[in-house]
Amino acid sequence: MSTSSVKLAVVDGSTIKQTVELRGSAQGAA
Repeated sequence: MSTSSVKLAVVDGSTIKQTVELRGSAQGAA
């Protein structure tokens, strides 16, 4: 596994986490 693919995986993971958190807060506010 190359370093670049690891970085991409980390970025994808944090992006998904942010999306889930945004959805959760939006539903909570609604």
